[in-house]
Amino acid sequence: MSGENSISVIVPALNEERGIEDTIKIILNALKKKFTRYEIIIFDDGSTDRTAEITDKLADTYNCIQVFHHKKPICIGGSYKKGISLAKMEYLIRINGKNDITEENLDKIFALAGVKDLVIPYMTNARERSFFRRSVSRAFTVIVNLIFGLNLKYYNHYVLSKRSAVNSIDLKTDSYAFQAEILVKLIKAGCSYIEVPVEDKFDKCVKTKAFSFANIAGVVASLWRLAYDIRLKK
Repeated sequence: MSGENSISVIVPALNEERGIEDTIKIILNALKKKFTRYEIIIFDDGSTDRTAEITDKLADTYNCIQVFHHKKPICIGGSYKKGISLAKMEYLIRINGKNDITEENLDKIFALAGVKDLVIPYMTNARERSFFRRSVSRAFTVIVNLIFGLNLKYYNHYVLSKRSAVNSIDLKTDSYAFQAEILVKLIKAGCSYIEVPVEDKFDKCVKTKAFSFANIAGVVASLWRLAYDIRLKK
C-alpha cells in the first residue's frame, strides 16, 4: 500500500538486544504523530545475541512490523538495499536499531517531510563522542565534500527521502558509505535538500561496528567507485 503521508522505516540490527525494543517504541511514537500509514522493516543482520528473538516478538505484537533474518551479516548498506526493494510507502528512512535517537529529534526530521526532496540531519553534540570517532567522521565529511564539490555538514545520519528518488539511482555499495553514495547521486541529479540539527544519544557501553578493516576497506572502495561514476566517467 502506498500513497501520500506514508513512510517505510528500514531498521538494520546487528547484535542490538540492548537497544532494539526501545528503538522501535521511539519510532512508533514518532510515526503515529505524523504519518497516517507506515511500515517498519527490521533486518536482523546475522546477530548472535537475542536480537532475533526480540524482533520476532515485536513483529508478533505490531502488524506494521516485518522482520527478516540474515544468517550472515550483509552490512548496513546491504540491509538498506533490501529494504528499498521491499518498501511500499511514499517516504523512506533508515534508523539503526541501537537506540541512538530521541523521539523529539525524529519529530523534527518528520516535520520536514515534503519541504525538500531530502531531509539531512546532522549532530550538534558530536563532542560527546570519542576524539577518534569525531576525527574519523569529520575527515570522511571533508573528503566527500572535497571530492564532489558539496558542503554538507554530515553524511551518515538518518536521511528522510522520497522512495521514488532513492529508486531513481543505482545504489552499488553495501558498505557504510551507502548513505554518502545516495546523497551525492541525488544532489548531483538536482534533488533539493534541507539540513536539520539533532542531538544523538550515545551509549559508551556500545562499541561501533564501523571501524573493522573490512568496513574501512569497503568505504574506501565505494568512494573510489563513486568518484569514478560521478567525475571521471564524465
